[in-house]
Amino acid sequence: MVNLREEMYAGLDQIQDKEFDVFTALLNIFNKNKLRYFVTGGTVLGANFYQNFIPYDDDIDVALVREDYNKFIEILYHELPEEYRVQHYTLNSDFKYTIVRVENTSIDITEVSDPDQKISHPSIDIAPLDGTPSGNISRKFFFARLLILRGVLTGCYANSINMNKDRSVKDKVLIHSLKIGGRIFKLIVNPTKVKQRIDKILSRHSFDSSPLIGTYMGAYRSKG
Repeated sequence: MVNLREEMYAGLDQIQDKEFDVFTALLNIFNKNKLRYFVTGGTVLGANFYQNFIPYDDDIDVALVREDYNKFIEILYHELPEEYRVQHYTLNSDFKYTIVRVENTSIDITEVSDPDQKISHPSIDIAPLDGTPSGNISRKFFFARLLILRGVLTGCYANSINMNKDRSVKDKVLIHSLKIGGRIFKLIVNPTKVKQRIDKILSRHSFDSSPLIGTYMGAYRSKG
């Protein structure tokens, strides 16, 4: 097991190597099937300034055009080696995100900030690239709907939010409130249906004809 408490020393290189193995396998599938993909976020910065990972980073950010993203989920993920596990809510209803996660199960890691010390694996998240409405008003409505649904999902999974991470006072108060209501959310809301609704909204606007495209369920939301 690699503990992330050690990652800045011996473990980080190993985690990066395992993630790069996953990345290589994904690129083989993407290129073989002519899928349109992009690296995003910190991966772009690392490639530009270091020709590698950012030295302290331990993830690779990938995005697929929605049409190709759906193809990958539906069938192409089967082409990955057996030690790579694909997580998506359509494959595992307990998976709480709307993106695809590809895990390299050959090593285990634990995150220091996780009080439960749950075991995870080096992984790559694949986000869909989606379009937006063309008008300013309809675009604002589009993002507002996504924000509301995202809030509902957060409520469903509030009890799993890691409070040890560095957050603003405002965020901490909000999360504590969500944790109190989290059990009620689970009783009245089906998170899988919420994720399906989010994907339906995001899929309405073509990548090729939209004025703006992005990964809108990521950390940067509408700025993505």
